[in-house]
Amino acid sequence: MIHFSIYIYLIKKILSKLEGKVRKTKKKNNDKSLTKIIKTAISLFSKKWYSTVSIAEICRNSEISNGLFYHYFQNKEELIKSILDKTVNEIDTLLSSIKGESLKQKINNLICSLHSYTKKNKELILVFREGQ
Repeated sequence: MIHFSIYIYLIKKILSKLEGKVRKTKKKNNDKSLTKIIKTAISLFSKKWYSTVSIAEICRNSEISNGLFYHYFQNKEELIKSILDKTVNEIDTLLSSIKGESLKQKINNLICSLHSYTKKNKELILVFREGQ
């Protein structure tokens, strides 16, 4: 089960985006190892409970050392927060690009965009499924 603090973190992050008070954070080095860690974590979290996935398992499946994991993240919670940040930023970008002549058209475009995002990021959506 994802810790309650992660849900609080996500809500705060979304609210701060809505209020326009988010400060830009430095992007981490777009390193292949970092990408592997994140993709592997999303894959594992989408198939298993968050609490049952270990850092060692993420590293094994990413084919990286545990030490390299700790180069990027202090712990598993920091990793999931990073994934949350990435998701919030992607959805924020998606929402800010919604266009339409009328409210009905904007709502239709919003629904289509969210549906497309969900289909494209099925594993990511599963990470945050109810009961996780």
